[in-house]
Amino acid sequence: MDANRLQHLPPVNEVLGTPAGRELLGRFRREFVVRAVREALQEAREALLAGGEAAPGPDELAAAAQARLSAIAGSGPRRVINATGVILHTGLGRAPMPAGWVRTGYCDVEIDRATGERGSRQDHLREPLRWLSGAEDALVVNNNAAATLLAVDTLARGGEVIVARGQLVEIGGSFRMPDVIEASGARLVEVGTTNKVRAQDYLRAATERTALILQVHPSNFRLVGFTEAPDTGELAQVAEELRVPLVYDVGSGCLFDTQSIAGLEAEEREPVVAEAVEAGADVVCFSGDKLLGGPQAGILVGKRGYIGAMARSPLARALRVDKMVLGALGHCLEAHLRCDEGGQPPAERLLRRDAERLRERAEALCAKVRAALPEARLSVEPGLAAPGSGSLPATGLPSWRVALSTDRPEAVARALREGEPGVFPLVREGAVLLDMRTVLDGEWEELAQALMNLARLRPG
Repeated sequence: MDANRLQHLPPVNEVLGTPAGRELLGRFRREFVVRAVREALQEAREALLAGGEAAPGPDELAAAAQARLSAIAGSGPRRVINATGVILHTGLGRAPMPAGWVRTGYCDVEIDRATGERGSRQDHLREPLRWLSGAEDALVVNNNAAATLLAVDTLARGGEVIVARGQLVEIGGSFRMPDVIEASGARLVEVGTTNKVRAQDYLRAATERTALILQVHPSNFRLVGFTEAPDTGELAQVAEELRVPLVYDVGSGCLFDTQSIAGLEAEEREPVVAEAVEAGADVVCFSGDKLLGGPQAGILVGKRGYIGAMARSPLARALRVDKMVLGALGHCLEAHLRCDEGGQPPAERLLRRDAERLRERAEALCAKVRAALPEARLSVEPGLAAPGSGSLPATGLPSWRVALSTDRPEAVARALREGEPGVFPLVREGAVLLDMRTVLDGEWEELAQALMNLARLRPG
């Protein structure tokens, strides 16, 4: 009986001869189209053997093969609308990239234009990084964990690294500072207590094997109350007395003063790269895709001798960035240098958005959707957005949200995420929330259309 039902499945050639099959053959290599059709047929066989009622026809199988190939061909990251209110959302690529950064064709990634000889890819970003940080030299690797590893491996392998106990942090992905130090071949020396450390603690812990002092900004959390720690200037004096370098991992790569954002107190602000350099840090390392607002990268700036030693390390070759990162990061650094409308990367602009303007946009979005769907249960409510990715921890940014009341919030949220472009909302207490702070300029019409496309907006 099952065998008879299987006989109703069409052969591969019949599926390929359908309009959808011929369209697939015009887009994809024949071997992959045939494979997709065979996989669709195999799934149909299994469904029939499991009790399926009817065999699919050739058009239906061609559509299944088309869906399979289209999904595979479009498997890279796709553009989405971030309505979560988390500006540096790790799952959504952290910092949104400035428009116009993609370059096509060949590029002079590693060649000297004057001589035509092999050059250094680091030359492209050295000058803008020097200008923005005030440092003597700069080096770019693939992420900040790699930057910290390269610094410790180059400057302290076989020696001891002194770190305050309260700065031995763990961030996303189980990245732990003690593990980085161990991987570099250095020995960790902890000083102070969780909440208090003094300059004298570093001096007392120093031995003839001390090779480096490491200062780490505590991303993802804030230690408050009965606390004490030397600032970068004091640690620089200690390092100078011990004749070892001071490496400061500032984390988020902030190039501007964050104290003006959301009424932050002085102790809540993120460390500014140029201030760390000016205070005396010999090497400062930070991320490219957080508050700096660019692509994933690890950036090291500092004294020429130390940066040069890291650039010559064999490890630097394994950690180097490609032309895409160089181009995107260069575009982002240009935005930091400018003061016209091309200035400020998108991440900084989102941080500085006016809350009243966000309320107006939320109300306009509700009005537009209600005009098409009067029965939609929409409202506007205040909320707090977040910088994200460990930057400015515990800081809430005043924002406004569009709240969609529904009996099936998880299903509605999934439908929004799976749209094109996908919309990523929050789900809270039976409502789907769309935070306006992270919706980029130019995405408002698409967001309204995504809401109007939801049949589940209708009651019942």
